[in-house]
Amino acid sequence: MVKFSKKFNLKNVRENLDVKINAKKQNKTLDLIIKANNKILLCEAKHLNTAGGGQDKQISELIEILNLNEKNGVSYISFLDGKYSNILLSENGHGDKITTQRKEIKKFLNNNPNNYWVNTAGFTRLISDLK
Repeated sequence: MVKFSKKFNLKNVRENLDVKINAKKQNKTLDLIIKANNKILLCEAKHLNTAGGGQDKQISELIEILNLNEKNGVSYISFLDGKYSNILLSENGHGDKITTQRKEIKKFLNNNPNNYWVNTAGFTRLISDLK
């Protein structure tokens, strides 16, 4: 079962799934809820082709999602599509800001192994693995 954010209410999601969704941005509504077998995945998705001020805020939101943890094994997915995703996921330089973002992503994923950072190919594979 898949539900998109315009179809669900955050209060109802918290109550029905017994999750906190303690993002810094109050009442943050995620973009997608996936329920497959015994797994529940809460997803925030962005599409970015370039870096910059507005994009930095969006990347920060995605990184923050990775630091969320639920007691009942619910997973969070930060899905970034576009050219910036490839830059961020590569191990090549690209400057201090990208290096810092990459370090935060790795740290939060290590602290929350049920969470995922994916691009389009990774999202497709993750969904395929749920079948």
